Amino acid sequence: MSERAILMVRSHVPAQRMAAFASAQERAREFYSTCQGIHGPTIYSQEGDAETFLTLLELDSHAEFDLEMSARLTDEMAMEFHRAMDVAPSVRTIRIIAGAGPRAEALPSDSVLSISDRIADPGKAEDLARDYEAVFGSFAMLDGFLGYAYGPDGATEEHIFGLAVWRDREALNQSLKDAMRHDLRIYRRVHDGELQTVPDDFAVT
Repeated sequence: MSERAILMVRSHVPAQRMAAFASAQERAREFYSTCQGIHGPTIYSQEGDAETFLTLLELDSHAEFDLEMSARLTDEMAMEFHRAMDVAPSVRTIRIIAGAGPRAEALPSDSVLSISDRIADPGKAEDLARDYEAVFGSFAMLDGFLGYAYGPDGATEEHIFGLAVWRDREALNQSLKDAMRHDLRIYRRVHDGELQTVPDDFAVT
């Protein structure tokens, strides 16, 4: 399996701490720009919940990332993020089995991210991975489908996440069956300077 990975941080940020969160993200962006093999961070706002954010880092090597972070990440930066949130963030490392498409910074400004996760029965992780491959293969024929990645959470081989990127919400809507709507979490891209003006009406349609 490739060492490529996606670090996925899901944070709840109340409105009164949004400025602190924006400041912490800017410091993180400056920090990661000095690190080799790390792309991002890219920030998304969860559809239907203006106080929940997803921060993604694309890693060329999961192992090298762990070594570099243990050597360079400061307690001060960690504390700055904690001050910006009312609860500890959820952090997952998705080890990429397969993926295709541009890096996040090259995606259109209105692009939308959809995420699903499923847990395979014991010993059936490879079967579930093949299911993801088949689904994303069928999406490749759809107008507005820009890319995907899937792989297991670092904590367990059976828990597999699938990430898909779409040109806009309309493109995603065209791919959905009613039965799938409850299985996806949907996010819109948040650009530099937007964190303090994230709309509260970004709702499920």
